Amino acid sequence: TISTPIVTRFFCSRERPLALPPIVMELVANPSILFLDEPTSGLDVRAARVVMTVLRRIARSGRTILCTVHQPSQEIVSMFDHLLLLKKGGWVVYNGDLGPAVEGDEQERFTARTMIDYFQAASSSMYRDGSNPAEYMLEVIGAGLVQGEETVDFVRLYERSEQARRLQETIASLREGDKIKFASTFALSLPQQLRLSVARWLQCYWRDVGYSLNRLLTVVGISFLFSLNVVGMDLSSVSSQSSLQSLNGVVFAGLFFTSAVQTLMSLHVIGSSRLVLNRELSSAMYAPFSFIAGVTVAEIPYLLLVVAIHMLVFYPIVGLWSSAGDVVVYAVTLFLFATTFCFWGQMLAAILPSTQTASLVAGPTVGIMVLFCGFFMPVSVIPWPWKLFYYVFPARYG
Repeated sequence: TISTPIVTRFFCSRERPLALPPIVMELVANPSILFLDEPTSGLDVRAARVVMTVLRRIARSGRTILCTVHQPSQEIVSMFDHLLLLKKGGWVVYNGDLGPAVEGDEQERFTARTMIDYFQAASSSMYRDGSNPAEYMLEVIGAGLVQGEETVDFVRLYERSEQARRLQETIASLREGDKIKFASTFALSLPQQLRLSVARWLQCYWRDVGYSLNRLLTVVGISFLFSLNVVGMDLSSVSSQSSLQSLNGVVFAGLFFTSAVQTLMSLHVIGSSRLVLNRELSSAMYAPFSFIAGVTVAEIPYLLLVVAIHMLVFYPIVGLWSSAGDVVVYAVTLFLFATTFCFWGQMLAAILPSTQTASLVAGPTVGIMVLFCGFFMPVSVIPWPWKLFYYVFPARYG
């Protein structure tokens, strides 16, 4: 276990570094081996000692830990039981144990005597008792702060050493284990993936108060802004072409801007989850369709709220048709239009490299969709090749 007093103090400390929390999160999966890349880099002496003490306790629990370090202190070196020393260029100059072990204050320590004897036997440089074994080995191979005049080729020396021979024999004696085979690519069936993905995205939307609340407040503002322009105009009293165009323009603008803001506000949903998506897809946690279906279903309740707010504010103030059929047709049209623009923004965020790029592309494409959706110009008067925009962009179907 890692719930020791020293770890508790480490997490409660104001000077807590960022090295241990990722290690603890990885341990939740109960791995048999941990790969750590310089966990002590950037830490002070106390923090590095705490991290390495915890790692040593984890190693004693039966887990294998592979850890890279640079210029470790003598205390840190004494916590390692095996060393793979690489020279510039990635050449191996030592690969062996750091024993023998001695009992320390809290745990066993490794004296690195085996490694010291190995280099002393091949070098004229002698180890000074009490000094840091890490500094000694780096100076011997010419990688330390003090550059020696040693002419020994430690790479060739290691290749001809008993250590290398035993290692090669061990590797040769290993046999390939049985290949792991699974009945399917994913642990869960597609219906289970869909159920969990939808529940996950509904929870994410519920927790993302900024996104959900801001889009609803924006719809309220847009509905009041455009409807109040024709508050004194009665639909039944519209008789002139100018008043009809004014009313028609306000209705379209209210419907369009209510839908268009969905494009801009939905960009960050896919953009912010891109890193998680790539990691989980590479781990075969679920099928891509499950991810898409989850975010699609989670959007629908909020789009229905957008339609409901627009209908409660905009529709009665403008004084549009009061029959049930007309209300339903308008509400369905608004829902389809808002859905089209919302998923258009998510598509741009998914296919473009970044959210910033998607934001730059979303504005012009929304403008083109509005211009060529058939409201300002019917399709019969749009010349070629601009008529292609009418058929390509989905706004006209809304």
